[in-house]
Amino acid sequence: MASSGLPYPVRCSGDLCEQIELPGVPLGSFEGVTYDEVTMPLEAGDLFVFCADGIFDAMNEQGTEFGTQRLVEVVKAHRHAEAPQNDDMTSVAGRITT
Repeated sequence: MASSGLPYPVRCSGDLCEQIELPGVPLGSFEGVTYDEVTMPLEAGDLFVFCADGIFDAMNEQGTEFGTQRLVEVVKAHRHAEAPQNDDMTSVAGRITT
């Protein structure tokens, strides 16, 4: 995994749910750059959520941003939901199944 310049992805594995910190220059930013990578073991049931910064930057009527920590809390609380998706979304979630 390498940085894309977007907010860090969220990973839920076992009881842990947090953002994956990706160091270095975002992919495609500069020609001829060597990129830092992060590797990790994958376990069945692991969930990864990738979002554009619009999710983190969304504000309510009082001007309070949705924020990083709130996204992590929402993903953690609902990561086992079985409801089918019924509309388009601005994030991508992937679960390791085997």
